[in-house]
Amino acid sequence: EVVARDEREGGLRAILNYGHTIGHAIETATRYRRYLHGEAVGLGMVAAGRVAAELGLWSKQEAERQETLLGRARLPVCWDHDINTAQLLELTELDKKVEAGKVRFILPETIGRVRVSADVPPAVLHRVLDTLRLATP
Repeated sequence: EVVARDEREGGLRAILNYGHTIGHAIETATRYRRYLHGEAVGLGMVAAGRVAAELGLWSKQEAERQETLLGRARLPVCWDHDINTAQLLELTELDKKVEAGKVRFILPETIGRVRVSADVPPAVLHRVLDTLRLATP
């Protein structure tokens, strides 16, 4: 129904892309061998939630709740230490949602509602992505 109502991925359909910007970058960085698609998207959701909390779009408690629920579903909530943050950021620039040279991130405002944002400060992205890397074994 969402796809039928928004065939061009304008506003409503953006909710279906939640977690995919970083998720696809993770899949590409790991050559599609380390994480299943749903796991990579879940990781992207964690990243988007933390970015949104950092920007004040939603609360840290909501971001933590999302991570807890993903963890309960046995999905990873951080990625392997060898996944390079700078590489992930470069790979996001290949995403189909890039518009006018800007990466558009799908960020939550509340549970069930997102916004499309092309103005996420690179320093915020880098800091958040760094926090999601597992410690070196």
